[in-house]
Amino acid sequence: METDFETIQLHVQEYISPECTCRVEDVVKVVPHVVESSFDPVNNILIAKVHRGMASANDIIKELKRCGV
Repeated sequence: METDFETIQLHVQEYISPECTCRVEDVVKVVPHVVESSFDPVNNILIAKVHRGMASANDIIKELKRCGV
C-alpha cells in the first residue's frame, strides 16, 4: 500500500536564530501526521512533509505559536 504525501511550505516572518533552544523542526514533528520537517534559517522557510489531507498549515502554525514562534 502506497501512502500519499504532500509538502507544506511556510515562510516564518520572525527571525529564528540557528542556536534557538526551540528547535522548529522538533516542534513541527509533534503535529499528528507530520512525517518530516526542515527549516532553512537563512530564508526563514519551514517545510513539512505530511500525510495528504491529514494535516494542514493551520495545524502547524498552531503548534508553532505554542512555542512562541
